[in-house]
Amino acid sequence: MKKAKRFALWLVLMLAMTVVFDVFGAFWVTRFGVKTLEDATVGYSMKADFMIEPTPMEKSEKHRTNGLSGLTLRTLIDNDRLDTHKNLSSLLLFGDWNVDESFIFFSEKGSNELSEGIFALVYQDLGEGSDHIKNAVGVVNVKDFIKQECASQVYDILGNNEGATIKVGEYSISNYIVTLSKFSIIDVNGNELRSFECPCDGELIKNDNVYIYDDFNVGGFSVHDKLKTAFLGDRKADKVAKELVPIVDFSQSSQRYNKRSYGFASVTSKHVETTDGYAMVSVLRFSYFRSFILYTAAYGVIMTLIFLLVCRKKDKKAEAYYW
Repeated sequence: MKKAKRFALWLVLMLAMTVVFDVFGAFWVTRFGVKTLEDATVGYSMKADFMIEPTPMEKSEKHRTNGLSGLTLRTLIDNDRLDTHKNLSSLLLFGDWNVDESFIFFSEKGSNELSEGIFALVYQDLGEGSDHIKNAVGVVNVKDFIKQECASQVYDILGNNEGATIKVGEYSISNYIVTLSKFSIIDVNGNELRSFECPCDGELIKNDNVYIYDDFNVGGFSVHDKLKTAFLGDRKADKVAKELVPIVDFSQSSQRYNKRSYGFASVTSKHVETTDGYAMVSVLRFSYFRSFILYTAAYGVIMTLIFLLVCRKKDKKAEAYYW
């Protein structure tokens, strides 16, 4: 009976401690992470037409881009996962987070192929500088690409060769979605590491200077990171974003909805906005599970040792009393 009571007390103390660290983590992450990223990811409904309904144009002295530069922004503001894990200090300071970002854009007319997903930018390199902005061609739907047999190989090669990029030799395109037919991965020196062929419907286009834009230093433009996120499948953030779509109200000239919710070792920020007939839904889900587990385990061991010492001391006093 005594052992059962002590175990129940120990369990209550452990549960209380986990609640304390969960609340502290939520406070810390909200103060130093959530607000910052919220401020950086609002207002894009004003650019939604630019991102999901781009209009091609002839380049001129006045227009330095081909009109598809909005696709560059769409590949940056797409479904993503940010991992802030750097070292032990970030773990100790509750600065070790996974942040799942999910964005949906659409208009009063409805959604299209660019409304939701993970996208990698395809551009034509004409040697003009910033060609990925000036000469965008379309985007690869990364969630569709990972269904190809070669996807895991592409992921491994990019992960093992820093600075490697994908050169597109043959592709088809429909509504700005590029489907790869033939492509190769080249290293930083331009040497081919591996070439691939994929099934491809539609009219094929051949070109010698088309690439997938890849910046491994920027998560939003890292093809390897995009593949990694796509392999995760539908995340909780993606499901929450879809659930928010019905609350969009185009009858208001401008709608703004913001809400935060708290779960086990996580904080979720939900945002809905409309501007001039275009809507944006965004969900940011912060998980501080690693820091939470570290503190709970470390202090749990300490608390358990103290608890056992106290119990042992009481037992010795009881034995001395009976003698």
